[in-house]
Amino acid sequence: MGVNRTMSQAEDIHQGRVAFGDDRGTLWTPYKTGDESLPFHDLSGRLARRELPHFVRRKPFVWLVDDELRNRQWFRDAHRDHFAVVTFSNRSFFIKAFDKGLPCDAVVTDVFFPKEPVADNDAGNQLLQIYDDIETTPTGKLHNVWRQHVAKWRLDGFDILRDVRHAAQKSRRSIPVFLYSRKALLLLAVEELDGTPPVPIGYSYWLVEKPNPAKVSDPGKPMRAQRDRIVSALRARQTAAPLWARALSLIGIRVGCLTLSLAPLIQELTRADTTMREP
Repeated sequence: MGVNRTMSQAEDIHQGRVAFGDDRGTLWTPYKTGDESLPFHDLSGRLARRELPHFVRRKPFVWLVDDELRNRQWFRDAHRDHFAVVTFSNRSFFIKAFDKGLPCDAVVTDVFFPKEPVADNDAGNQLLQIYDDIETTPTGKLHNVWRQHVAKWRLDGFDILRDVRHAAQKSRRSIPVFLYSRKALLLLAVEELDGTPPVPIGYSYWLVEKPNPAKVSDPGKPMRAQRDRIVSALRARQTAAPLWARALSLIGIRVGCLTLSLAPLIQELTRADTTMREP
């Protein structure tokens, strides 16, 4: 399924309960491999850490946590040829995989998640009503939209950020987390953005280039912006790697984040920059 689906197709498919759907953890392989996906959540942590990096040719494992099916599909289709994309539909499924120690190099997470499981079509459509209200509300009054809908939603994205940060502190790993939201910065008050307790800021970023899959006319722009931000964060991790680890990599022994193969992604982004600047 490509990213250039029509608006009518997207709207027909993503209404009611089906707009959400459970995803316990799915690894999406590149289109040319022939295999659509792998059940990531069923894998053994030790086996996955040893075998999967070779299977995906040392591409970064980028985990996406998003409650909406169309957002997961859009991100999957946009990036599965460049990253080892793993999708989850909620924090609970994410935590189960993360606690198993499955390969994870970066996390991209939505901010808003349903407070209760989506039981039926009516419940799904009530949740989706927030997007219609956002579209018809002036920017300066968007905070009122959140007040009207807050009872149905919770800010699990901030909790996922804390989950990753706390685990990273224990394991001495730095996993970048991207808060993936179009409107959170306009909907939420400052104290809500900070979370309770305050969100740790190390290796955390906002990824605001989140298109509406039903309406995006040029998917190339947000795709490239997302890829650029994720690769930049991963490259910063490699640059900050300990001197001993970088020294080992010079003789072909790669550990930690230095096992990632970022060169093809960086080359592609550089070529895209050059093309955009040409008259």
